[in-house]
Amino acid sequence: MHKESVDQIVSAIGLPRLAVELGVSRHSIRAAKNAGSFPASWYATVRQLCDRHNVPCALAAFNWRKPVEEMTATHEDQGPSI
Repeated sequence: MHKESVDQIVSAIGLPRLAVELGVSRHSIRAAKNAGSFPASWYATVRQLCDRHNVPCALAAFNWRKPVEEMTATHEDQGPSI
């Protein structure tokens, strides 16, 4: 997670603007800021806003799903399930 990237984006664009553009509550933006990552589903909108405001939009600022291979490897390391 890149809390600094999330903080920078929220500061540059503004919490109210993000909430309006994303169609979410201000509470949701604050929760993402506190968590240190945006939901991946917000990427396209946040990216457009970042481009308009000349703010870097790091992919690491979003909570992406892990690839299936990584999830499978993690489960295999835990041994057989009963």
